[in-house]
Amino acid sequence: MAQVHGQQILGRRETQEDAFDIILQNETDPRSDVLMLLADGMGGHAGGEVASGLALRAFAHHFTQVARAPRPADRLQEALEAANEAIRGALARDASLRGMGCTLIAAIKLPDRLVWVSVGDSAIYLLRRGTIRRINADHSIFGELMTLVEAGRMTRAEAASHPRRNVLRSALTGGPLTLVDLNSVTLEPGDVVLIASDGLDALSEAEVVEIVGERFRAGPRAVTEALLAAVERKANPSQDNTSVILYRHAGQGAAPARTLPRRLAATAGTGAVLALAGLAVYAGMGGFSDPPAPPTPEPPRGAAEMRAIPAPVEEAPAAKPEAAEPPPPEGPAAKPEAQPEKPSAPEASPAPARRPAAREGRPVKDDAPARADET
Repeated sequence: MAQVHGQQILGRRETQEDAFDIILQNETDPRSDVLMLLADGMGGHAGGEVASGLALRAFAHHFTQVARAPRPADRLQEALEAANEAIRGALARDASLRGMGCTLIAAIKLPDRLVWVSVGDSAIYLLRRGTIRRINADHSIFGELMTLVEAGRMTRAEAASHPRRNVLRSALTGGPLTLVDLNSVTLEPGDVVLIASDGLDALSEAEVVEIVGERFRAGPRAVTEALLAAVERKANPSQDNTSVILYRHAGQGAAPARTLPRRLAATAGTGAVLALAGLAVYAGMGGFSDPPAPPTPEPPRGAAEMRAIPAPVEEAPAAKPEAAEPPPPEGPAAKPEAQPEKPSAPEASPAPARRPAAREGRPVKDDAPARADET
């Protein structure tokens, strides 16, 4: 079986607003292509729970049964728009859901590559030879403040204590998608991909590296259980829902094409991994991987890292604040501060005119310096 597992805990919240889904091209083949989905809902009452579950169902349905684009990145983008449209439709039908929204990560493991689309602040981490780094964009104000930290204009402590650090600059709310991260990275044998909601922020990166290193040989289930147990041991009185998906890369390429994908999933309100019925793979697409034809056109200059997927459109650079604590840009939604419950996402405008979202196409470097061998 593919080396992947997902699990979640409620934390100190009354409802489970996280949802995740794992779709395998071939459940019995460890080389199988894998689609991993995770959403973190917001909106108060039942809104966050509805948003995360609805977004994942709409995304999975569109990606596996509707999308016909020949490239995985294009199918990811299409499915993301379908998930956002599903939220818009639900808001139009039910006024009680006003203010709901969610983050979303969708990542495909192809033969030796991870391709993802993400909106919001949920994280994708790559662990390699004892190092850890976040590889997707952080669409919270904290992510913007970290650019000041990297420039030496603010300390990490100042960024971490900023009063609006948890405000989201982009999320699925049924309105226009202001920021979308579409990117990819090459995987090496032994790499670990960790996808997590922000509840995992209870652990430091050093703690995550230590736990993964200690439990690596026991497999993904043991690692996810250990990570969530460590979060619970923190006994944070305002601990948020925490969901994690962990994939361990064997580096053996993709499974045979045209096999039926199967799902391991947990939607909002569940905390275990459930084996569900398989989804019919889209006809003629050969699973998740790129088809053999037509031939791939020569990529634009500077797009070598994207290879067989289109080079992302560069996002227009945001204006850099001048002060150490600048007035942060307004965002479409907010995630919880340390103590209060998650605030509602703003109401989406009815039937917004469709326009392409900005794509954050910064290259992801594959040559992070190694420190200690992770075994």
